[in-house]
Formats: sequence, C-alpha cells, structure tokens
Amino acid sequence: ALYRELYEAGELPFRITAYLDAPEGGIPESAGAELENSALNDFFRIVGVKFYADGSLGARSAALLEDYSDDAGNRGMLVTDPENLYSGILACHTAGLQAAVHAIGDRGVRTVLDIYERILREHPRPDARHRIEHAQVVHADDIGRFAALGVVPSMQFTHCTSDMPWAEARLGPERVRGAYAWRSFLEAGCRIPGGSDFPVESIDPFLGLHAAVTRADLAGRPPGGWHGWQRLTIEEAVRAFTVDAAYAAHMEDERGSLSPGKLADFVVLSADIMRIEPSRIPDVDVLMTVLGGEIVFRRGQ
Repeated sequence: ALYRELYEAGELPFRITAYLDAPEGGIPESAGAELENSALNDFFRIVGVKFYADGSLGARSAALLEDYSDDAGNRGMLVTDPENLYSGILACHTAGLQAAVHAIGDRGVRTVLDIYERILREHPRPDARHRIEHAQVVHADDIGRFAALGVVPSMQFTHCTSDMPWAEARLGPERVRGAYAWRSFLEAGCRIPGGSDFPVESIDPFLGLHAAVTRADLAGRPPGGWHGWQRLTIEEAVRAFTVDAAYAAHMEDERGSLSPGKLADFVVLSADIMRIEPSRIPDVDVLMTVLGGEIVFRRGQ
C-alpha cells in the first residue's frame, strides 16, 4: 500500500522487484492481495516467493554434507522440512512465480536442487528460472545441475571477502576450494546475478564489484585474491549487476542494458570502471541517475 501511495503521488524514485517472504515454507495468506497490488507499471512488481533451506556459515548452521571442520559432529541444519519446502515451492511454481530459496551449505543447496528437479519433472514449466540465494558452498557434482535445471545461482560477492578470514576454519582446505565458486558457475553455463544481501552486507554495489574482480579486502589482501582463480573480469562483474540481474527476474527484455525498446535506466559515474585499477573501484561515485529517461539524481543538488 505504501509503494502504491508513493507511485500514485509520483514520488517513487526507483524500481522495486520484490519476493514475498515465506519463512515457514508456505506461501503467505496475503499473497493474492499483495500480488494484485503489485502491478504498478514498471516501478513495483512481486515476481516470486522467498523460502529458507538452512542457516548461515558463520553460525555453523548452514547445512553441510560433512561435519564442520571446526565443530566435529555438527553438519548444520535444514530450517524448513524438505516436504514443507517442496509443497511451498510447488505452489509457487504452479502459480507461475519464481521460487528463491536461501541455501548456503552444500547439503542445503543439494536439497533445494533435488526439490527443483522433482518439481520440474512432475510439473514441467519452460524457463521457470527458480533461484538459489547465496549458494556459498556447493559440491562440485552440483554446480552443473544449476545450468541443467535452469536454476539461477543468486550470489553476493562481498560474502566471499567478508567470510574469507574464517571460512577455511569452518570448511577445511579442500572443501573451501569449492566455496564462492563464481568462475566455476560461469564455466558451467550459469548466469550469476550480483547483489548485496543488505543489511547483512553493504548495499554499495562498488564494493560488490571490487570483491568480484579481486577476491581481496580493501587493502588488497591477500595479493592475487583469496582462491583467485574464481575471480571475475570487470566485464563479467558489471554484467552480473546489470543484464544478468535483470535476467534473474525475467526482465532482461526491458532492463539491464541500454538497448532500443528497453527502459532508459542508467547512471553516470565519476570514473570509467572498465579501465581503472580495481583498487580504485570502491572510491567511484555516482554523479547522475537517470530513470526512464528522467534525471532523478545529480550529485551536489
């Protein structure tokens, strides 16, 4: 209702693509009314439902296939019963919506992939583009399944640089090599939408771009990046935050790039991020924001 009021008053200055929250695994009872109220031109849309499979790596509650390396006997937890998760995702799927499931550990990710595979086999739907949010620790056998099933790995690049001081302690030296595996996902044929996971991480996209291309902290540590073979190029990182983010919400035909027929949304930056040294990316400022061809922000005004 608030977004509708802002939109009708001409005061909604950005576009919102939203997912309803389903912490218990079922679609909220208010979903019908919220979906009906979400059709606000190109400014606010509800496109799916957010579910939860496991916890977090930091709290040792992300569901792993093997014990935590620093907590023998603990493999984390599934926070939603798999059958309840299946039922909720199925309802979302048959309603023509996207499912977006929080899954961080390799057991959590595999559980969700198994559910997606079952639903797509039993109820085929072309190009559903269901998502797994975070996908931080993924078994090597499962990376190719994302592309095969058309599942989107929605990953937040600063998770890597925030977690790298302690991630190896949680996972051990071998398992950690498959963590935050951006290059492996791209080589498997996946498209990775960039994001922030705000308020867990900073909302600043330039920090995300820096993390993607360096896998290092703001002081440049470690040199060459943490497991640097998984780094992205700046072109791949920018694509993640633009056209691949649009793709992840079925919106690549209207946004994500400057092309004839698409919405004219873009920013003017203080430096050419395609050419500057990666260490300078966090210092880039937005000078102007254009939304639908209209200037909605100028720095200094």
